[in-house]
Amino acid sequence: MNITRNSQLKERTMNDTRRISDRELTKMIESARQLLSRQNPVVEETWWENLLAALTELRERRNNEGAAK
Repeated sequence: MNITRNSQLKERTMNDTRRISDRELTKMIESARQLLSRQNPVVEETWWENLLAALTELRERRNNEGAAK
């Protein structure tokens, strides 16, 4: 459960979506890069590489949309 600004409880579900802020997006990309740079046998590289590619593509699309405006 999340507490909103007006102190009411709001239950989140798996289908709830929210926009990832540009700041959060940059932080997520950096975290994925750091994780992939480590030689850790626990890390499933393909999954993290795909996540990094998706995050990078999202950032590029946002940048292109911003430039088009």
